Amino acid sequence: MKPTAAIKRTKTTKHKSDSRVVLAEITRLRDAVAMGRLSDRAALSKFDGESRILLWRVNDMLDAIAKPFEVTAKYIDKMSKCVIPPAITESYNGEFNLVKNNLNELIRMITALRNALESEIDERVSKMVHFPITKKRFAGIREKVAKTFGRVSFLTHLS
Repeated sequence: MKPTAAIKRTKTTKHKSDSRVVLAEITRLRDAVAMGRLSDRAALSKFDGESRILLWRVNDMLDAIAKPFEVTAKYIDKMSKCVIPPAITESYNGEFNLVKNNLNELIRMITALRNALESEIDERVSKMVHFPITKKRFAGIREKVAKTFGRVSFLTHLS
């Protein structure tokens, strides 16, 4: 066998081996995403050359997906705990922007609802200064509204 044929065969075998290892790493990442592990990334230190560049781009793609998803998850978590977060001001594109706009609209609507309830309760309580039992009753309702929306500060003037 000629030395050049052995070299070509070695390069081809190495290339096939590299491709299989890269494919295995991409498959591992796909499985991680399917299992909800959005923070998993390719181990770039195990690769070099074009394989490393390809997997670096895969990691970039995962970051581009995971970051807006993490922001969304944090906002939903806050709202589930009755904390109204500020509007999302980061810039997103495409469908990520649609999700951002929908979350911001939800925040705006919850804030408007909270403000309307506070105003209604304040108005009704202020008209009942001569009826202490009823005033206490409305104060209890107001307290429930405050707990529901994660705010206690507007209760201070009732005591």
